[in-house]
Amino acid sequence: MKKLALTVLLIAPTISAADKKHDPADYTISVHVQASYVDASCGTTSCSYSQRLIATINGKRYELRSRDTPTAYLLHLGDYKARIFNDSSDQPYEYFRSYEFLFPGDKTQNYAIIGEEEQPSPH
Repeated sequence: MKKLALTVLLIAPTISAADKKHDPADYTISVHVQASYVDASCGTTSCSYSQRLIATINGKRYELRSRDTPTAYLLHLGDYKARIFNDSSDQPYEYFRSYEFLFPGDKTQNYAIIGEEEQPSPH
């Protein structure tokens, strides 16, 4: 029994955050992606890409952008689950927020808000 406990203690610290499964219950924010674009930034030897999305979150329309990715894939339009990944504000009149989307296969991607727009009121 002592050997088993020692083995567990030695193995446990080697488990990284990448090995940890994401709990779908943490992803409570509904995001509806209405448009998806790829932006490319090319240098002399290579290009980097980012996804740019137009999405509705809690009744507000946002433009979101991923960090650089190695591929030029578009995100399919539709509904996704997300959680707030980073939320900070140094001033009462401005903020920075990013969301982490959860995809099938326990994959995630972070998207930062780069634009915000009010929905027109229905008449």
